[in-house]
Amino acid sequence: MTLTPTSDGAEIIISIENMGKFDAIEYELTYLADNPQSLGTKITRGATGTDVNTRDAKYKKSVLLGTASRGVRSPDTGITDGQLIMHMFIGEDEFLSETGWTFEKIGSQASTIKSVNGNFEIEVPSFGRDYWVIIADTVGVPPNPTEFTPEEIILPVYGTFSIAPTFKGTGTITIKVENQTTPKLFAYNHTDSAFSDVESVWDADTSTLTADVSNFATFVVVSQE
Repeated sequence: MTLTPTSDGAEIIISIENMGKFDAIEYELTYLADNPQSLGTKITRGATGTDVNTRDAKYKKSVLLGTASRGVRSPDTGITDGQLIMHMFIGEDEFLSETGWTFEKIGSQASTIKSVNGNFEIEVPSFGRDYWVIIADTVGVPPNPTEFTPEEIILPVYGTFSIAPTFKGTGTITIKVENQTTPKLFAYNHTDSAFSDVESVWDADTSTLTADVSNFATFVVVSQE
């Protein structure tokens, strides 16, 4: 699953793959935004999806972050507390997935952004122009990994989604990983649909895994114990 903001930050493109094992999938995308009727307060916005066909290879839909009237969009501002809840059904059994996400503007200068739980952060260089990025946790494991098994994955899996290009300089990610000795880091590039082994440094004293990166990706930490 990916959540990719458009270039103007007014929409999120939801994409879901590997749905074949489920008979039905429904989702709720919610967030808080500035209340245009009451300065300094927030309102809950969002959208629901019941049109997912699990027999398709991929589900893809654009969700407007705001309102529209007569073809004129009014994008929301001050977006915080993003949440994606997915209801996945096999027969009468329901499986629930809850994903927190942050929505940040980047690009005009170097910046550091963090996940909702604060255990993942990425320092990105300036891009020379503005872009938007979403950091989401527990986004699910990208398809067909051959470098590791599902049992070796240390949850959550962190996804960083943006249409921003390859970094002009070096970016740095830091992931807090508890109760491990020598975890290993992999990145899944959604552009070429491939995993790569990321050279990383493990600090046992602070329980952090650090690595230099050159693009946004989905980052998977694997146990080597």
